Amino acid sequence: MGLGTIAVALIASIQPQFSRRSWIGQSLWLGISLLLGFCLYQSGTLLVNQWVGMHGLTADVLLRMLWREVLWAIALFAAHTAFVLSYQRTLQRTLR
Repeated sequence: MGLGTIAVALIASIQPQFSRRSWIGQSLWLGISLLLGFCLYQSGTLLVNQWVGMHGLTADVLLRMLWREVLWAIALFAAHTAFVLSYQRTLQRTLR
């Protein structure tokens, strides 16, 4: 699980050129990295579960976990956007 976490962090830290240009590009990269990271991490978990003989996760459980992760990503991105916009407005006021 630790290796999966490191791999997901490495994927999320990549910043393709399109994600630096606009909020839409950044939102798109957030969605792509979320799906890639979720698939990578959960496939590692399923592999370990099969290797050690534990019960496997069902599709229903995986979909609920994905839905929860998507909601968290949207909430955190919205909070980040609000903080950045607030900082930009404050910076513009102080520079005037």
